[in-house]
Amino acid sequence: QYHFLVVFDGKAFLEFTKPRIILDNLIDNKKIPSVVAVFVHNYAGFQRGKDLNCYPLFADFVAKELLPWAQENYYITSESNKSVLVGSSSGGLGAAFIGYKYPELFGKILAQSGFFGWTPGNPWFQHVLKFYGKYFVRWWTPEDEQIKENWLTEQYLKTKKLPLEFYINVGSLETRTKYQVKYFHEMLVKKGYKFHFKEFRGGHEYLAWREELPDGLIYLIGS
Repeated sequence: QYHFLVVFDGKAFLEFTKPRIILDNLIDNKKIPSVVAVFVHNYAGFQRGKDLNCYPLFADFVAKELLPWAQENYYITSESNKSVLVGSSSGGLGAAFIGYKYPELFGKILAQSGFFGWTPGNPWFQHVLKFYGKYFVRWWTPEDEQIKENWLTEQYLKTKKLPLEFYINVGSLETRTKYQVKYFHEMLVKKGYKFHFKEFRGGHEYLAWREELPDGLIYLIGS
């Protein structure tokens, strides 16, 4: 059975990261085993902000619809430690959230420059709700909105250690994201997770994420 990758921001990822070439080279050089990769296109703007920013209904879609479909149509693994969620920026946040919700299905998280500072009280997110609120299932509490930053990191801190392994990175030229990722990193240390953290030379951009992607895949599922 093949290892399984779910990659968020699929259209942009395919266009800017050239993952087919990266995966083919890694497999051909026996750096990683053969994989089935599904690229999920998250539409830009508010739709993307809804799906990838810790949205339970999107997590349910990945776990209860996308994964069974892939298992039915492709010879992929049912082992969580061979299933990887991959994302950058909000996609990295989404990957870590879906792993948090469904660790029994997805055991590996590759989050590049993850937007871990997100919180339901985020002013931009509240602005979105004014226009698109009727399309949201409001799952959070008023107490959640009082958390100023790093909502998901705080949930990990309050929860017992989950059967997850992480590869996380952030660019040295990033600003607030760097501190958000480092706080998530500190949580991983405190909770005793197995992980690799790297600060790369670069910014919040696909060029840097493309260069760092092979290291993340080799660390998480390397042959």
